[in-house]
Amino acid sequence: MLSVEYVAGFFDADGCVTISKIKRSPQAYPIAFRFDNGSYNVLKLMQYMLELCEIKMHLRRKKVSGNSAPAWRLETNKSSEVTKICLLLQPHLVVKQKEVELTLEFLRYRKVAKDTKMRNAFKDEKFALYKRIKELKHERYI
Repeated sequence: MLSVEYVAGFFDADGCVTISKIKRSPQAYPIAFRFDNGSYNVLKLMQYMLELCEIKMHLRRKKVSGNSAPAWRLETNKSSEVTKICLLLQPHLVVKQKEVELTLEFLRYRKVAKDTKMRNAFKDEKFALYKRIKELKHERYI
């Protein structure tokens, strides 16, 4: 059985959380939490371990181009599942600790805005968090 620490280390190395901005819908910010890897078996074990923590993620074959080796993707696009996995992994992260912290803050703003019907009131805060997460990703690859 895989440990939470193993999954956190795997996420630090090969995982990502993405928040997209849809131009035609300025309030929409789709979110995804994913792991990509060539090993189906490792991702299947991770999926099983996360299911024991009541986190549902989907495992599917990733589209590859040309002569690339087969790849697999374990992901969720549901805010509730992204929140659960971020909270589970956050204490064990090293590289992506701040990114997950900002993602959780973003999800809290989005939930409050949705629950209170105050989307416009939180529009600037959500956009600022979205930009900061993008900057963190860019800083890591420079």
